[in-house]
Amino acid sequence: MRFYFPILRHSNSEMNAFKLTWDSTKEKIFPIIEGKRISRKNTDSWDKSFNSAGRYLMERIGKTPFIYDFKNVFDNLENRSAEIKINNINPVDFLISKFDEYNLNYIPCFNHDSPEWMINTILSKKTQSIAIRIRYYDIEQPLHAPINSYVEKLICTKFKDKKIYLILDFKNEIDEDNIKLNLNYFSNYYEKILSISTLTSSVDTEDRMSFKKVSNRDEIKIYNKIKTEFPDILFSDYTTRLTPEPDLKEGFNMNNSYLKLYYTTIKGYYLGISDKFDLGEPENFQDVCNIIINSPLYSKKNYTVADEEIYRCAHKLEEVLTHQKTIEMSINHHLQFTVDELNKYYYFFPLKQNKQRV
Repeated sequence: MRFYFPILRHSNSEMNAFKLTWDSTKEKIFPIIEGKRISRKNTDSWDKSFNSAGRYLMERIGKTPFIYDFKNVFDNLENRSAEIKINNINPVDFLISKFDEYNLNYIPCFNHDSPEWMINTILSKKTQSIAIRIRYYDIEQPLHAPINSYVEKLICTKFKDKKIYLILDFKNEIDEDNIKLNLNYFSNYYEKILSISTLTSSVDTEDRMSFKKVSNRDEIKIYNKIKTEFPDILFSDYTTRLTPEPDLKEGFNMNNSYLKLYYTTIKGYYLGISDKFDLGEPENFQDVCNIIINSPLYSKKNYTVADEEIYRCAHKLEEVLTHQKTIEMSINHHLQFTVDELNKYYYFFPLKQNKQRV
């Protein structure tokens, strides 16, 4: 049974983190993948970077079912709503053709504010299920009710024969009463996925060469509390996503940065942070890993691939020299830890067929 719906980027670090997760753990995970973004510099040649998307995901996701959010494909563009085409094919159509080429087990996803052309492109496909993501954290609360009404009308008029997955995404805008109000609106039907995050992204770079708590980990506590009233909701989070993520293509200065490893524990989110990159890597990060493995919060060497890599770094048997690698390690550990938490504390019911409201 798949009961954990982590939000992952279509990026090497986050896809590799999933690939390296134990197979028994993957069986509990239903990833929500934010689409690969088109670069502003490649608006006339995006098809080249997307041409291998099907093979890329097959190598990292395999036959695992996943939701693919096409909204994020356009996040870097000046006009995120405009339909762009190459050879009369838009990026959504193009990506779906690549997914079909490799028989990927995907569910297409659009957002509450997606343009009509994207919705119609997805509508034209023969998939039995679709996902709709409502980003409540991006919407003022007085607008939540009309957005819900719009989404409901859209489903009833265009997707009434589809199985619906509703991603109710509050990110770090967590107001439990407001969450319940919106869940209640959709309480009679649809698969509902609650996405929240309590990880703070601010980092004190003065506290270097350390391993310390930076944030509470309350997502599952909040989820469990809400689940008592809405027992059919499913759990989603943002893993240990760094915001903003390092972008080496935009003139990022590696020498002025710090290698950081978020580490999910039962006591909260901890951060191992190295010194400035040009002041002694890879040795500094290896020393940070040594601090981690000597902490009582370290899981154990064979807990995940990432935990073994931390152990090897601590013993100078491995070197880590990129932010992408630390992100991969952090998320790989988090996926296992979260599945274990959910397995330990909660009983999950099988996904039910969505019911139409009457």
